[in-house]
Amino acid sequence: YATITYIAALDHILLQSSGSGVTCEPAPVTLEACQDPQCTALSTMPVTVTLSPSSGWSQNPVTFTGSTTVYLSSTAAQTVTLGTSSVSPAPTGSSPQCNPAGCGFTFSDAGFIISDSAGGASVTIPTQVAGKPSATYYLRAVKKGTGTSACVPALYGPQTINMAYACDNPATCYGANEMIVNGSSPATIQRNDGGSTTLNYSPVPMTFDSSGNALFTLIYADVGQVELHAQTTVNGAQLTGASNAFVVKPDHFALSGVQCGDGTIVPSSIAGPPYTSASKFCRAGKSFSVTVTAENAVTNNPTPSYGKETPVQGVTLASTLVAPLPPPSGSGDNPTLMLADGTSPAVVGNGTADSGTFSGGTATAHLASNEVGIIDLTPSVSSLGSSNGVTGTLLNNVGRFSADQFNVTIGVGNFQPTDGSFTYLGQDFTYNSQPQITIEALSAATPSLSPQQLLNYQGDFWMLGTNMANDTSATISKGFQYKDSASTYSCPTSSSCSTLTSPTASISYGDTSSADGKLTLSGVHAGDTFNYRRPSTH
Repeated sequence: YATITYIAALDHILLQSSGSGVTCEPAPVTLEACQDPQCTALSTMPVTVTLSPSSGWSQNPVTFTGSTTVYLSSTAAQTVTLGTSSVSPAPTGSSPQCNPAGCGFTFSDAGFIISDSAGGASVTIPTQVAGKPSATYYLRAVKKGTGTSACVPALYGPQTINMAYACDNPATCYGANEMIVNGSSPATIQRNDGGSTTLNYSPVPMTFDSSGNALFTLIYADVGQVELHAQTTVNGAQLTGASNAFVVKPDHFALSGVQCGDGTIVPSSIAGPPYTSASKFCRAGKSFSVTVTAENAVTNNPTPSYGKETPVQGVTLASTLVAPLPPPSGSGDNPTLMLADGTSPAVVGNGTADSGTFSGGTATAHLASNEVGIIDLTPSVSSLGSSNGVTGTLLNNVGRFSADQFNVTIGVGNFQPTDGSFTYLGQDFTYNSQPQITIEALSAATPSLSPQQLLNYQGDFWMLGTNMANDTSATISKGFQYKDSASTYSCPTSSSCSTLTSPTASISYGDTSSADGKLTLSGVHAGDTFNYRRPSTH
């Protein structure tokens, strides 16, 4: 029999709830199997959890992968402590953990619950998008009926409900009230930092039907993990209720301020394809800056709390090759973005010198491309806690990234003797091994990387001139020079050396489509011969 061993980590079990409920309605509790102490990812292996208290659960024990929701009931008004009596496989970290902290859950005979339907069960509010109205929810005002365990309405008709939101992560709210609850009419509600023992509320007009249901939506212009609270007093009795802690994520990320370290601003538009006429923007390996802004949906305003969460959620920038495309016949390379110090990946807002730090929802990073060409940039975050990630707005046609330097290697070659080990005066001779020039296009060095060969420097993007023609200047006719060892005369500066013949063809790059950033050129062509007669005057 085969033994299956799971290697996916389980750090702890996280119990998420509203912290309060009513005795006439089961309350949802979400279980998450966290891979790491911050619960930035969920475990991918099955987990079996036995919950405490030992009774009142809709299912106990429960086996799940990643996350699941169970329900807890109590017919008595009391405070219980949520926990686990056993977990298999055993967590490696401190477990369980709870949100709200402390793991207490208070049942009352009357209160508010949040549902997604009239008369429906209490629900967990899922991840929201900053600046977008939520789905329609119902604030249900209920109490335990006389002589029954069922819920009956606690409110009817127009009411003013005190409502507030509390910031859970980051625990410090941005310095303005960013949440609107729309019941009978929109109302901005009061913010409260996480851990506040006394909440500050704002009045919200709501209308309850005969079953105690009041429709509402909410919209949060900022991001983070927050809780919604409701409170009122009826005949001297206080009704309270709260949502679960739910994540609000940015609608998108916007890119701006793309500028090379030498001050060159990326062109606003590039003619193409094939983009070969694009002007140079920045050299491969050299630093260029990019500003990333986390924005909401309606006004495209920055979400000021982004980057203040724990742990900080940096934004990854990915590149997609635009040109040369389709890839050259060689091994054309999709440029890899890196931080300016040469380290990968290119993550903005992690707090390092090159990554930058978010402030007011905006961060500027210093990056580098390891290749030449033109690219598209896409910002993204794969996940925000255990919620889905965000993909930002594509920034088209960033470039042209060019070669930083060229490594030139010269091979002088060797003549082939015509008769054994020598050649007679006046006798034609050729090269045995031809003289060659090897040109290699390289990126700039970074603090952690030496210059790298540029694989995309080929085809239409081989920009080092178009033809290496012979130098026809007065001093070096046809690009060749000869000096007689027995004289100070050099050919062709002396007419007496006119009997020395040399090739007449130009030296060209030829086919660069598979150059991979490196070409070897020869100045001698098939059939080229040399002939020398020493002048009689010497």
